[in-house]
This record gives sequence, C-alpha cells and structure tokens, in this order.
Amino acid sequence: MKFLRRIKAYIRLKKNQRFLKKHGCQSWKQYNLQNDHDVIYHATLVSQYYHGYPYLCYFEKSPPGDWQKWLRDMRDWAEKNCMDKCRWDIHRVIREKGLIRNEYDDTIRWTDTEEFSLNDVGGHDVLFFAFKNKKDLTWFKLRWQ
Repeated sequence: MKFLRRIKAYIRLKKNQRFLKKHGCQSWKQYNLQNDHDVIYHATLVSQYYHGYPYLCYFEKSPPGDWQKWLRDMRDWAEKNCMDKCRWDIHRVIREKGLIRNEYDDTIRWTDTEEFSLNDVGGHDVLFFAFKNKKDLTWFKLRWQ
C-alpha cells in the first residue's frame, strides 16, 4: 500500500511540475500571482489595476537604511498575518488630477482627487499593497505606517 501511494504521489508531483514549467513558473505561488483574476494587467490607473482588491495601501518613500529588508519584512508579515488574499507590487506611476484618459476602455473622465496613473516612461516607483479584507488593511497600517 505504501509503495502504491508513493508512486501516485510521484506521478502527481511530476504532473504538477510539467504544468508549472509549461506556464513558465517555478512554484504555485508564482503561478497564482501571474494568473490573478482580481487584477487587470492592461489598466492605466492603479484603481482599475487592482479592481478586485477594494483596499490599497501605498508607500512613496522607503525608510532610510536597508529598504530590501524593510520590504521583505512587510511582505512576510502580510503573508503570515492576512486572513484573506493580499498582494504587493512596485509600479512606476505619476499622480494625475483633472481629465484622465483611460486606455483600457477608451474613456475620458474628470476627477477632483489625485489618482495614480501607471506610466513606465516617467514618474516614480511606488510600493502598493492591495487587500481584500478591511481588517487586514487596518492591521497592516497599524504595524507599518
């Protein structure tokens, strides 16, 4: 019996490895980040990019010192303590106010508040954490802001 279970587990392992290799991923975590249905990868505004995540937290400046350790600590804390789905990304953005053209659905709208617009040419890098649960956002802000 143990021998058959080991053979089945080995076959399942190889099948999963072939699937991940076919999609260009090293792990299931990477596959789930690349194929997230709550993100629109071709959006021009950050609010549309994270359309499935209602709560956003962003950091425009990192603290002095080792920013890579700071980022790793925040990511590890979010993975360990969040009850629902969350993700983090670094985007090059600019703040826009007024008429904003949305290339995703080809519309123009007026906004009185500043919004982050994704811009690979200009702008500056901003770290975004997106959450599905308001409690996760609250605990994250209490810990890291």
